[in-house]
Amino acid sequence: MKIHQKTIEKLRQLINEETQYRSGPDLIAFFKPFGFQDIYGPEFPSRWMYTEKKLNALNDTNELEDCVTTLFAPINFIGKTHLLDKLIADFNQYLMYDGYKIVRNNIEISIWALSPGEIKIDSIDTKSDFSDVPLNTQQDSVLQTQEDKEILKLKPEIYGMGIDLKALGHLLKKKFSIKKTKNENINKETLKSSDQKIEINGSLKQVIIGVLILVIGTVIAASITYFVFGIGKPQSSPATNVYQPPQLKLTYEQQESVQDEAKFYHTNFIIYVYQPPGNFDTGFNIVTNIPDAECSKPEWKGTTSMTSGAIGSTTAEYIVSCTSYRPILDTQNLFILK
Repeated sequence: MKIHQKTIEKLRQLINEETQYRSGPDLIAFFKPFGFQDIYGPEFPSRWMYTEKKLNALNDTNELEDCVTTLFAPINFIGKTHLLDKLIADFNQYLMYDGYKIVRNNIEISIWALSPGEIKIDSIDTKSDFSDVPLNTQQDSVLQTQEDKEILKLKPEIYGMGIDLKALGHLLKKKFSIKKTKNENINKETLKSSDQKIEINGSLKQVIIGVLILVIGTVIAASITYFVFGIGKPQSSPATNVYQPPQLKLTYEQQESVQDEAKFYHTNFIIYVYQPPGNFDTGFNIVTNIPDAECSKPEWKGTTSMTSGAIGSTTAEYIVSCTSYRPILDTQNLFILK
């Protein structure tokens, strides 16, 4: 089984964090059945480097297939079968480019080779958000077949960052400024100027406002309806609802201490700083809080990125080496972020 480097990177993330968090000793135990006889110690590299090196060594061998089936073994996901199926589906999107897919048949995991006809990239679903709305009038029917298509063009502007409400309001006016004629049919010649108040069927107005609320929230939707329909007035978020971004999170693992001939203890710490989606801090300090020890400055060892669609997070890895005249037994709050 041979896979691309991009697939190896994803597999490394699955092994190290996404299926479960594996420490250095855990990784050694995981790869041992595939022919590796490593011993954990002070010289152990960063976890991402170790795992990627092992996967590159297994690539294009039968052991790589064993590694993948072991990773997704259902016995490791008792009570979490839904998570297992989601992880398999996500990884299959990468394996597809290598000509493989993982198949779970109850408690059995197997890897199938794909034929060229089975390799398909899903296209974006462009079905309109209004397609399930009941249509009771001839006007609504025309809107679904013509104007509803135009609504799709608004999606990038609705979902984009930093919405210009006035611009979006004028855009909605342009798309939906439709006036009924006496025979209840749409007369395209009666489209109003975008500077005038919008006049559209009341039920359709409710549909538009409802979808806006579902998609972008009550406060923004209320502001848009003011600019578009002249209803109410713009709202601002109350102070209690101010968005608070998620905080950075620091964790660490203590490696085994080694005593030298002078009876000093040397201990390494692997530190992980997790930056969750929505956090944009660009600077922080790792402060060592270990009494009676001399410690090095944190040395950066690498950063792992994980993305899901437009959402992303990172985990930075550091190493700190400490020397003390006695073992470091306290494991609480040895490092803090500032």
